[in-house]
Amino acid sequence: MNSSRPPLSLIVLLFLIQSTQAQNTSECCSYSSLKIRDEYETIFPRLAVKKKGITEVTVYTSLSDSAQQSGTRHKEMKFRFDQKGQVIARIHYTPNGQPHSMYEFERNGSGKVFRLTFSYLDSTEQKLTEPSSPEITDYFYNLKDKLIKTKKRNAKGQVMPDIMSDFTKYEYDNSGRTTKITSQYYYGENGPATSSRIIIYTYKDIAGESQTFVDGKLFLTTKTQYTKGWKPLTEKGYHDKTTNISFESKYEYDQTGKLMRYETQAATIVNECPDKGTYTDVYSYNGEGLVSIISHSYEDKKCEMVFEYKLPPTQL
Repeated sequence: MNSSRPPLSLIVLLFLIQSTQAQNTSECCSYSSLKIRDEYETIFPRLAVKKKGITEVTVYTSLSDSAQQSGTRHKEMKFRFDQKGQVIARIHYTPNGQPHSMYEFERNGSGKVFRLTFSYLDSTEQKLTEPSSPEITDYFYNLKDKLIKTKKRNAKGQVMPDIMSDFTKYEYDNSGRTTKITSQYYYGENGPATSSRIIIYTYKDIAGESQTFVDGKLFLTTKTQYTKGWKPLTEKGYHDKTTNISFESKYEYDQTGKLMRYETQAATIVNECPDKGTYTDVYSYNGEGLVSIISHSYEDKKCEMVFEYKLPPTQL
């Protein structure tokens, strides 16, 4: 069963930041909770967004620590919604508030993302076609609307054979729980042709285990305890089968199932964030059930993401 945030190991593998310490802190504040998603139902409940007629939300980030209790906030991201309350675009900004890039989510009749397009932006939030073309990823579903494959097109926007593409395939059991995720990364002439990452999931009662293999070698074993509604409660990751712990995470929810707190402690995995994989996220919600603040803290430091929703003129 997929959790609301990716495994810590995935964050470690993919997270590459080349910036100052302050920029690193800002990037890490929103990275796992907002930046690497393609579905946002748990963050922005579709029906609540639609009911209020919200067209977009801007996320501001402020930094503070023991020596500086109130940091200067800056514009971090912006989300746009369609009339059904679904996220159709995510815009990223630089630390000085300038537009940087945009992800566009095209959806089918069921609301599922069928195409994701990444583009760089100019200062007026217009898409750039130079020096690189937009990056396009296609999404495929089975008859039950379960995601079965994502596949990235080449630099010219062309659909290539699987052997020459980045792709991820998903498999499920009869209960709809994920049983296997297979990812291939294509390098072409820049080294080995491909590398692979395979995650195999097994379940017993409301507990699960996953084993992640990178190029055929066991990289990580994760044991997960779930709620009766299959939300993750605890996760423990190991570098091998059952010993040499890598990380431990805990989730807390309110009576309606909204995530209130996420805490993770890294033992041996070290990422490029200043928090080194050990941090706490605390979620606050407004009266409509929409996230209003996510507080990210580690050591004596803290950053907050503040969500400001744009309502129709009649509701302002």
